[in-house]
Amino acid sequence: MSVPSGKRKPSSVEFDNSYYRVHDDVCDMVANGFYAPADVREREAWYIARQGDEMLGLTFRLLCHIKVANSIYPTCRSELEERRINQDRAIGVCYTLLAHYQMAMHRPRVPDDKHTDEVERLLKEISSLKAWRTSDARFRRQFPA
Repeated sequence: MSVPSGKRKPSSVEFDNSYYRVHDDVCDMVANGFYAPADVREREAWYIARQGDEMLGLTFRLLCHIKVANSIYPTCRSELEERRINQDRAIGVCYTLLAHYQMAMHRPRVPDDKHTDEVERLLKEISSLKAWRTSDARFRRQFPA
């Protein structure tokens, strides 16, 4: 019997594609100087370079936390806690990345509407991570405190 599409869990491929799309968005933004006009890119080159380096570093940290959390299949309470910590850190990195998006638009005065798709994809990643963390409730019932 098939499961209605509204009740299906996202597949791991969709989850990975979501992360890679966030990473691609950051790479595109950095490569294009956050889509700031040429004169602003020249004037704020130091800031744009620093923000770009920081945002790329955050995407690598995000991948690290996602992969570590995903590699842990809890068989005891401590493994469940370690998985949860990495999920929480991944969510925290996403929120930090979101703050960097805001700063990258603020300083060079890039219009907000230039990055709406990127921000929406990042928010989707955050909600996917939260849903994954919530779905681990089944393990908490197996390993009471």
